[in-house]
Amino acid sequence: MKNVVYKYLKNLDIAGLATYDDSPAIFNDQAPDDSDRGWEGNQYGRIIYGLNLKDDPERKVSGTMQIALAFLFTAGGYNNLLKAKKALKSAFEGVFLSDEETTISLVWRNTESFQEKLEGQDDVEVCGAVLSFDAYAFQKHTYKPLDPVNSLAKHLADNWNVTVINSTDLEEIWKPGPEDIAAYVRLDSLQPGTFPSTAACTWLMATMKVHVISESDNQSDQMIMELLQNLQEKERFRMNDGSPFFVNQLQYSTKLDVLRDGQVTVRGQYGKLTEIKDSQKMNGLNIN
Repeated sequence: MKNVVYKYLKNLDIAGLATYDDSPAIFNDQAPDDSDRGWEGNQYGRIIYGLNLKDDPERKVSGTMQIALAFLFTAGGYNNLLKAKKALKSAFEGVFLSDEETTISLVWRNTESFQEKLEGQDDVEVCGAVLSFDAYAFQKHTYKPLDPVNSLAKHLADNWNVTVINSTDLEEIWKPGPEDIAAYVRLDSLQPGTFPSTAACTWLMATMKVHVISESDNQSDQMIMELLQNLQEKERFRMNDGSPFFVNQLQYSTKLDVLRDGQVTVRGQYGKLTEIKDSQKMNGLNIN
């Protein structure tokens, strides 16, 4: 994922960056020493970024990202800093970055500016800023038999003009446009169902969260209303084996965070047929 971030930063063509090893001065976690031979001319401006993803019981993976900018404190350097702060906040707010295993989306948290003298060079000052983002992961799923998450995701894809993150191979860098809607379904809990199980069928209750993401609140609200009405009227959606998932409860909250929590809760039950194993073959049959 860090390589995807680097590629995105490089493609933004931030003005005023120094050159290191024939490339813009963009580094992961730490910049080379100022005396390193890779520098070509000045060592500023530069970008240093860090991405920290960690396990999260609620979302499996979440974390933070920081982007540090540093320019020489001159009229031109300060102007480049102001432009870079604005460009990076706009570029990373709401973008989806994907690698082979996961997709993350970023939300800007804050920007802290700084100004300091270079060590050993009291007459040279650097101005800069650190942009902090919260990162939320959207894990990719393998489609499994009787999978309520991907069955609901398919129901969304079949009935609305929406990019369903569960089942769409997103580009490495994708930022939804003003008219785009993205959706993601994840499992919140799985437990025994309230329907009585039998020797032939075991009932399970699944609670799922649906994230509906759009630049326009009106767009996402309209889709959510249509989804709630659809599931309320039909009281079910089709599982991948053709059996029904019975919807018992729907909940929508405007107070929940779109990326962290998901606005819609879908709770319901589905039946899993018991596999019948072949009994031991008869070796013979006696008739009296």
